[in-house]
Amino acid sequence: MLNRRNWLRQSVLATAGAALLAPSGLKALNDRQASIPEQLATPGIDEAYWEMVKSQFTFAPGLTYFNNGSLGACPNHVIQATNEFRKTLDGFPSKYMWGGWDDEKEALREKVAKNFSISPETIALIHNTRNLPELLGLGAALDFRALIGQERIENRIFELKHYFRKLLAKDDRFVLKTPEADGLSAGIQTVEVVGKKAGKVRSNLTDNHGIDCRPMSAHDINGVRISLAIYCTKADIKRLVMALAG
Repeated sequence: MLNRRNWLRQSVLATAGAALLAPSGLKALNDRQASIPEQLATPGIDEAYWEMVKSQFTFAPGLTYFNNGSLGACPNHVIQATNEFRKTLDGFPSKYMWGGWDDEKEALREKVAKNFSISPETIALIHNTRNLPELLGLGAALDFRALIGQERIENRIFELKHYFRKLLAKDDRFVLKTPEADGLSAGIQTVEVVGKKAGKVRSNLTDNHGIDCRPMSAHDINGVRISLAIYCTKADIKRLVMALAG
């Protein structure tokens, strides 16, 4: 797990700031993020910790998001990092598009390889003229993930799964379509509301409760897919179940 010192030294933002002669936006962003490791790397697994993790993300007002299986959200500092890289690119396009960020791309390749325990030689970082900032922002995302820690993330997802299933248990209005065993399922759970079409259930959740998930109707599944992520809290899940039951 990263600590504060390693975060400041290893963050792709810090590396970029040095290599690019510290553009003001990236340097300021790196300074603002100095408190992030102190928050995320703090030992703890209670709901207060995960509420803090959730606060690192900004969703549309009134939205409770359970559609991570389709497309997940980035934490605020990754969005800000990507925007700062884009501003730097737009300030001198030819320099940073062709060679100006070679060191940063190589550092990212090493970081991805370490994260997946593979050789950097097996990773190809392919980009076009406009997605390079997003590619470099991936390094900040990996740092964010490392601060929380893989084991803590995995344990949290299973904790949320068990909490969700417990709230639905012994309620004959619901049929869980996903296997219960942890070896067969984790952060994606599909539930049928008996007597209701999945599309209508999803529309009710979205239109009346601000909850986003995905309806599953192929192969006669007829359920809504609930995708659990680190920005989901037990309060969110309780609200979801109440909306499903309503």
